[in-house]
Amino acid sequence: MVPPALLLVVLAATALIGVASLAALAAAKLRWQIRTRRDARFRAELRELTLALAAGEIPPAAPVSGRRREVALEMMIDTVARLRGRNRVAAQLWFEQNGFVDEALRELRSRHGWRRARATYRLGRFGSPRTEPYLFALLKDPRYEVRDASARALGRIGSPDAVGPLLDAAERRRVAPGLASGALLEMPAECDRALEASLAGRG
Repeated sequence: MVPPALLLVVLAATALIGVASLAALAAAKLRWQIRTRRDARFRAELRELTLALAAGEIPPAAPVSGRRREVALEMMIDTVARLRGRNRVAAQLWFEQNGFVDEALRELRSRHGWRRARATYRLGRFGSPRTEPYLFALLKDPRYEVRDASARALGRIGSPDAVGPLLDAAERRRVAPGLASGALLEMPAECDRALEASLAGRG
């Protein structure tokens, strides 16, 4: 039988742990609420960025650092997915001129797979053709999420040069064939000839 004194100690310790857990949850919720409100304010202040894109203009410069810069990047990534033509070109120039492409390229050197995957996803949204050699190499990354992100990014950029590397990655099972097919289907019509030639060469 457990001595009453020991039982009281155990119950008290359990109660303290419960109170500490609740306090930690409350603090985390408060931090999330503060961050959400702050980000909403930043989005309102930075709305001119997306308005400029909608008009086919290069938006004003991004904030230099801090959370405002990250919010600006998130807004532009969300917007660029819906753009075509000169509006998309304006977005690509903005990402380049504000250093976001170079930042993502540096993040590819991270030892954390999730960071490399995030950077790869962003490169696909940025749409810069100069990043293709890096994306080709990432099709051989040891982490599957990075390889998948690279295949999707190459599909979004839509260069004929990416057709061969995507087919190779699918054949070697570095990327799921269905994912590679989806990336190829996302490419513009001018990539069709490269796809036909590559498939014929493998027949």
